[in-house]
Amino acid sequence: MKFEKVLLPVDFSDHSDNLLKVAISFAKSNNSTLSLVHIVSTDLYVSSFYSSTINLPNIIIDIVAEAKVHMESFVGRFDFQGVPFESKVIEGNVHKAIYEEAETMGADLIIMGTHGRSGIEHMVLGSTAERVIREAPCPVMTIKHDVSSD
Repeated sequence: MKFEKVLLPVDFSDHSDNLLKVAISFAKSNNSTLSLVHIVSTDLYVSSFYSSTINLPNIIIDIVAEAKVHMESFVGRFDFQGVPFESKVIEGNVHKAIYEEAETMGADLIIMGTHGRSGIEHMVLGSTAERVIREAPCPVMTIKHDVSSD
């Protein structure tokens, strides 16, 4: 199986730094192109008490603009070692946006992190990685939060 197009969702955390290092190494070894994506979650629940005074579309626009600045800074910190890449910021429900982006771009693989939540925290917050694995149109490689890229 060829992995020509690899999707890497990032959240700008320290774990994303590690994931990008792993993804660059993987892409270099497999002659892949990397597509980095950051999703601005639109799953905002605002009390009706505030909804008349808050302009959510403008807030999302501001958040997306800020995320684009973060993405540019994020990718600028890495040596892609000749690996072709693109980066983008999109908005939506995080797990849906990941598998929809994979489908749109024709991804052969998604590389993403897991945060290692368990117990009540896992039940309440769920797992984005689990949801993506169930719905993704391609294989998903998960990297545990505490695994080093060294």
